[in-house]
Amino acid sequence: MITSETCLQKFKDSYRFRLDAKTIDLYQRAVGQLLTYCEKPFDEITTRDIRNWLLYLETNQYNLRTVKNKLAGVKLFYKYCLEEGIITHNPVAFIPFPEVEDSLPHYLEVEQLEHYESWWKGGYKKEPSSSCCMLPECALENWSP
Repeated sequence: MITSETCLQKFKDSYRFRLDAKTIDLYQRAVGQLLTYCEKPFDEITTRDIRNWLLYLETNQYNLRTVKNKLAGVKLFYKYCLEEGIITHNPVAFIPFPEVEDSLPHYLEVEQLEHYESWWKGGYKKEPSSSCCMLPECALENWSP
C-alpha cells in the first residue's frame, strides 16, 4: 500500500508540467490539511470526512473562495488517484463546489483618474493621495495621458 506522502509526491510530480508551481503547492497543502484534520490515510477518507472538513473550514472563518480552491485541489488529487488505480472510489466526486458570488471590477472615478494623470505627468515626484486607486502596472503599459 502506498503512503499518503508518497502519493502526494507522485501527484505533484505528475502535475508539475501542467499547473503552476504555486497552484500545485496550494493543492498539496489543501490535501495535507484534509489528512491532518481527518487523521487518516488518504485512501481511508470518506465523503462524510470531506464534508465535515469543509464545514470546519467554513465555520472557522475561511473565505468561500479559499474553501473552493482547497476543494479544487482535493478533487484533482482524488481524480489523479482514481486514474492511476491507487483508489477504486473517489470520495469527493459528488461534492459540489461552494457557490461564490462574482465580484465586480472596481473602476476609477473621473476625479481619481484626473488626479492620477496629474501625478503621472509630474514624473512621479509625489505619491498620489490615498483616495486615488492605483492601477496595476500592467494597466499602465498602454496608458498615455
